[in-house]
Amino acid sequence: MTRDVTTVLRFPQPCTEAGTKMLGWEGRFEPVQCAGKRVLIEPIQKLEPTDRFLLVVRLADGTEVPFTVSGTNWKDGEWPDQQVNVIFETDDPDVLRKKLEASEEREKEIREEVRVESYTGSSENHALAALLTQGAVRFTPFVTRKAWIFKNGDSNISATVLTDGKEKVAVLFRVTNRDPSNFESPLFVGEARPFALRKHRSVTPPYS
Repeated sequence: MTRDVTTVLRFPQPCTEAGTKMLGWEGRFEPVQCAGKRVLIEPIQKLEPTDRFLLVVRLADGTEVPFTVSGTNWKDGEWPDQQVNVIFETDDPDVLRKKLEASEEREKEIREEVRVESYTGSSENHALAALLTQGAVRFTPFVTRKAWIFKNGDSNISATVLTDGKEKVAVLFRVTNRDPSNFESPLFVGEARPFALRKHRSVTPPYS
């Protein structure tokens, strides 16, 4: 928990004010409040991860639910959960729906991680492409098959087709801006920036 941030415990039934209490809360928390099916907890001082407070919530049917409240050292960009749903019946339709939503969200995160990894990191093809952009052709199985140079008043563009003699083809472009006034920012003047892009196509037209 974090100072001045209210955490809400939400239960499937109302709680009772009389039976809900926290031990040792004085001076560290606002008084614990019951609001229908919700219990509100708000620290007024910084809590350390080693701090422990016993909270007991009594529900309308007499059930008492114990909790241990502690602090956390949050890192930059992290934020505590402000509502915690407390559920007792794991086969409840609402529980199953929330589990499905959580699984779908995690699947999206994994797909995004895989997509980013495939374009930025560890695949063999991308490693080869990165070597080519750095001019380290000798460390790859590729050899040059054909090359072109296109020139105009402001820039030079060279295009090189390389193959490994088996199944891989690479096209390497080098673009040189000969007019610094074309840059949007003077910070980029004279700075070479290697870039690798992988593109999948079922058919590649022949070149002449």
